[in-house]
Amino acid sequence: MAQVIWHFKIQCNIEDNEEKLRKVYLKVLYGKKFIFLLDGVTQPIEVLKLLPPKHCLMIVVSQERISLSGFYRKSMKPLDPQSAQKLLMARAPKIKEKAKEIAELCEFIPMTLCLAGGLLATSKSFSEQSLCEKLQQWAEGNLLMELIDQSYKDLEDETAKILRKLYIFLDTFDAKAQDFICQDQYNEQLTKLVERQLVMFNEKSGCYSLHPTIQKFLRDKITEPERLDAEKRHATHFMIRLQGLQSELTEKKPSSIRSSVNAFDSGLSATKYLKDNKAELRQLINLSEATFESRNYSKAKGLHEDSLEMALEIGEDSSATMLLDKLAFFKRL
Repeated sequence: MAQVIWHFKIQCNIEDNEEKLRKVYLKVLYGKKFIFLLDGVTQPIEVLKLLPPKHCLMIVVSQERISLSGFYRKSMKPLDPQSAQKLLMARAPKIKEKAKEIAELCEFIPMTLCLAGGLLATSKSFSEQSLCEKLQQWAEGNLLMELIDQSYKDLEDETAKILRKLYIFLDTFDAKAQDFICQDQYNEQLTKLVERQLVMFNEKSGCYSLHPTIQKFLRDKITEPERLDAEKRHATHFMIRLQGLQSELTEKKPSSIRSSVNAFDSGLSATKYLKDNKAELRQLINLSEATFESRNYSKAKGLHEDSLEMALEIGEDSSATMLLDKLAFFKRL
């Protein structure tokens, strides 16, 4: 809920109780039309606490059959056998005799096939036969979670540590961010995780991401010291990037302006984590200016108003004066 609230540049404290957050959550969504996609859902409560107002659409994807009142249910068909084998062999090119059997044991489900292929392609512990035997054992339980757990347990200690730290990325991330935040020089461990199919890579965007099911799995694996270290480095990384983008923004190049808007937007969460009100105000003003330079004047006006409110709240009189002058300019537009 806090992520949605922050998207609208509304300040909230993630430590607030859930009831208070939900009131703000519903308020910011009131009168707006959004589509929410929740993937990897395992329990109804995960959906119920995020239910948006009725004019929004929510799509829920789950490997489990969960009961949700008021939702239309549609079962998705698995891949056909030929496509399933093709996907499996793309992930494990050296597979020889057991492709058909493994695909069947994976129930022709894409994510399960990818994980099985990644495990077979990169693990020294599994042969085609031993993987088939394991898949048969896991068939009685949650096959997907068993595969994720086994794939994680089979990692080298350093690779597993890097995977746990990736938990702090709530969205896509690039190689530079991962290198700095996870202290993974040259993305060596990240490359192994992609080959293991525990991390997804989008060649078109050049960004990485975690499947929601894997992210939930890591929630119980990451240690408190690892989480705190990764979060601090995450905040520091974006602060450094933001400082560099401030100088680019003054050049008013279209590409710089677009990248600045995106980065300043992301950077707000970093300053919120650091609990540095002055730094947060600076980034909010930067975002306001970048949005203005992108000629999205209505949004820029709202951001300037938010900046003014915050400046007055924390006693930044000089910033407040500057923002008042800027808002006066908006009236002349």
